Amino acid sequence: VTVNGSLDVGRQNNGANLTVINGLVLNGTLYLGNATNSWWGQVGFVGTQTLGGNGTVILGNQGTCNALRVDTAGTTLTIGSGITVRGHSGQIGQSTGCIGSPANVTVINQGTLAADVSGGTIFTRGQSFVNAGVLNSTNGGHLSVQNLTGDVGVVSLLAGSTLTLNGIYTNNLGLHLTTNAVLNLSGSWANTG
Repeated sequence: VTVNGSLDVGRQNNGANLTVINGLVLNGTLYLGNATNSWWGQVGFVGTQTLGGNGTVILGNQGTCNALRVDTAGTTLTIGSGITVRGHSGQIGQSTGCIGSPANVTVINQGTLAADVSGGTIFTRGQSFVNAGVLNSTNGGHLSVQNLTGDVGVVSLLAGSTLTLNGIYTNNLGLHLTTNAVLNLSGSWANTG
């Protein structure tokens, strides 16, 4: 399915759920939850899937339930290079709230994950997270990357924001941090950058 426009999953109807089979090309905006009233939404990817295109996913402020989740154990969600996932709060990979999903899933990020709303947290969850894109935390947002494997990749972390990395990974580049930015390095990591 290709969406050339807006896709509303939880912005106007609380608890909305969309199931994706055979991939989704997003050339517009996917609203996942509501930014003002804590309504939530989830998109479930059945089997190994790609969220592709040149679009943006905007997460609302209900952090426990908003999710881009992988519904099939042992499968992978790839976030394409033209996709930006941004906003207040939500989960990518395994969903631990409202509509759960398996823990043994993988997420490959080729796009941009941007925690860019103050007080919000975006989590990556699952058995494995691979970053071949950009991890971005600005405006007081918090990006928490769990089970990171391989190279850290490209990171942008601005004042007042937090990035938490956990897993078994390699810092392959110099991380450029600004004053009052917080970088939490957890797990097992090596610094080659």
